[in-house]
Amino acid sequence: MRQVNCGTGFAKNVIRTFALALFLFALFPIGARASNVDFVGTAGYTYQGTTAVLTAERVQNVDAVGTSGFLRLELWAFPSAYAGGTLNGYKLAQHLFGPLAAGAFVENIDSGPVQFLPPPAGAWMLAMILSEYSGVHHTNDGFVVRDWFNFNAPVVFGASEATVIEFHNTILDHYFLTASSIEAAAIDAGSAGPGWVRTGNSFKSGGVFPVCRFYGSPDPGPNSHFFTADAAECASLRQLQLTASPLLPRWNFESFDFVSTPHDGGLCPPATVPAYRAYNNGFASASTATTGSAPAWPRYGKSWTGDGYTRASQ
Repeated sequence: MRQVNCGTGFAKNVIRTFALALFLFALFPIGARASNVDFVGTAGYTYQGTTAVLTAERVQNVDAVGTSGFLRLELWAFPSAYAGGTLNGYKLAQHLFGPLAAGAFVENIDSGPVQFLPPPAGAWMLAMILSEYSGVHHTNDGFVVRDWFNFNAPVVFGASEATVIEFHNTILDHYFLTASSIEAAAIDAGSAGPGWVRTGNSFKSGGVFPVCRFYGSPDPGPNSHFFTADAAECASLRQLQLTASPLLPRWNFESFDFVSTPHDGGLCPPATVPAYRAYNNGFASASTATTGSAPAWPRYGKSWTGDGYTRASQ
């Protein structure tokens, strides 16, 4: 008589399933709690071609109890310095390591060569993101940001030889530059309001110095754009933006619009043309009437900056 054991196959399947679950859990702990995992010291990177090396001085789990999930160094490119929140940029490279027990740390992290995917051509602010696998998020492969390290200087990728186009507003007598063909086409179509026409002046973006583009507060102004290739001037204006009230006239950083080449003793390097930044002495002609301590700058017409435009020779 054949004896049937109905439980054996089920038990084997349960064991196999349980073993697989343990393996997957060990590989990526599901639902890892929000750990206090931080950078200690600095981070760094190098890249060449399609490979990069990511480094960090020290990463530590500062929790008193609990092991972190798997951790990852991620090199990202952003339009401006990363300040937390949504990762609105391009991930360039990554390196997986960990987990870390409570109080544990790892020093001198070195990814060795890993895949590197450069962002679109232009000037970008890079940041090293420290992320942890959570198992419950649907973005960034389930990894969430725990800490980050911003690199100070912008990095230019690609040839960035876009054509910088100059516009003039025949109503306001304002000038404007853009290296974006999409933005230029939109201005041609009237998206920036009436009166904007191309002057016919243009030059090629190129070099290693990012040109910062600012715009005055919509109200009270100045109703103007301002461009600078001076890194110190750019940094100073961005710092002022952080401390100045939006109710006062101030410059607001928009982007690294294009790249340029600095002059050498007033002379341009070979194969380049001079692009001049002009000033119309608008500050002296602006109204000196005040509201509180803030000058009542004209909302339209010439602003005190002379519109911060750059004229290019052809």
